[in-house]
Amino acid sequence: MRKYLFIISITIIFLFASIITYLNFFGIKTDKFNKLIYSKISQINPKLSSEINDVFIKLDIKEQTIKLETSNVKLQIAKEYLYLDKIISKLSIYNLFNNRSIQSLEILLREDEISNFKNFILEYDYNFSRELILSQIKKGKIKASIFLDFQNKSKNFDYSILGKVTNAQINLLNKGELEKISFNFISDQKQYFINDLQFIYADIDFNSEAISVKKSDNSFIINGDISNKKQGFDIKKLQKNLDYSFDFIENSKVKLSSNNKFSFNLINKKKIDKFELKSKIDFDEIKINKNLNLPININNGKLKLDYKNHTLDININSKFYFQSGKEKQPNFGDAKFLISKKRNENVKIKGNFSNSGNK
Repeated sequence: MRKYLFIISITIIFLFASIITYLNFFGIKTDKFNKLIYSKISQINPKLSSEINDVFIKLDIKEQTIKLETSNVKLQIAKEYLYLDKIISKLSIYNLFNNRSIQSLEILLREDEISNFKNFILEYDYNFSRELILSQIKKGKIKASIFLDFQNKSKNFDYSILGKVTNAQINLLNKGELEKISFNFISDQKQYFINDLQFIYADIDFNSEAISVKKSDNSFIINGDISNKKQGFDIKKLQKNLDYSFDFIENSKVKLSSNNKFSFNLINKKKIDKFELKSKIDFDEIKINKNLNLPININNGKLKLDYKNHTLDININSKFYFQSGKEKQPNFGDAKFLISKKRNENVKIKGNFSNSGNK
C-alpha cells in the first residue's frame, strides 16, 4: 500500500513539475486575454490600435506573475505604423481570477528605419520644435524596448526605454553633417543616458563614453565627454563648417587628439547657461602663417583648456622652431603659453621661450 502511495505521490509531483516547466518555457495558447491587452494599449494613447495574433500564457514562479506573450504585432496610429517583435504583459497570479489588472507591458520594437520611427512619434504626439529637430535626421536604424509600469496610481503609467541607434546621419543646419552615428540609449521621465556614442564629423572619428541629460524644473542639465584619436583635421573644411577663420594656421591639415568634458544647462529648450568645458589636446605641428610676421612654428604640443564662469584659460606646452627659408634640420626649443580671456576683457597672452640652439 505504501509502495502505491509513494508511486502515486511521485507521479503527481512529476506531473505538477512538468506542467510548471511547460508553462514556464512554452506556455499555453489562448485568446482570453486579447481584449485586456488591447485596453492597456489604448490606455497609453486612445489613438493607438494594434493587430495581435496568438497569445501565449506563461508562468513566472520567481516573480509570481503570469506573462502574456504575443509576437509579430502591428502597432498603428493614423496612417503610421511600427512592427513589434513581441509584447509581454505581466499580471499578478493573485489577480488572475479577480480584476485581471495588467501590471506592466514590455514592448520590443523590431529594428526599423529611423524615418518610420520619427513619423510615428510625430503622429503620436506632435510638437513643432520636435519636428524641426527630427527633420534633420536623414537616415539610420533604431531598435528599442519600452517598459510601461501601470502600478503607480498617481499617474497613468511610468516608462523606461532601452535602445540602440546605428548608421544614422544628422544635418547640422548648414554646418556640415554627423555621419555613421551609433549609440546605445536609456531614458525615462526624468533623464536620458547615451553610451558608446560614435560618429564622424568633417572626416574625423569621434567617440563618447557617456552623455547624460537630466530634467530639472524648466531646464535640462547636460554632462558628457567627447574625444578623438590623433587624426588629421582638414582646416579648410572646419572653416567652412564652423564659419570661423583659422587663417593664422598655414597647414592644410593639423594632426591632433583630444579628450573633452563638458556640462551646461539648457533653459526652456532655448538658452544655454553655466557652460563649462575642460579639454586636453595633443598636436603634432602647427605652422604659423608667415603673413603674421611671427617666424615660429610649434611642434609636439600639449594644450589644456578650461572654460568656466565666462573665463577661458589655455595652457600650451610645446616644442618650437624658427621658420627659415633654408632647407635644414630645425633646432627645437621649449615654449610655454598662457592665454586668458575674461568676459568683456581683452585677451591676455604670456609666453616663455627657451632655445639654446638658435642664435
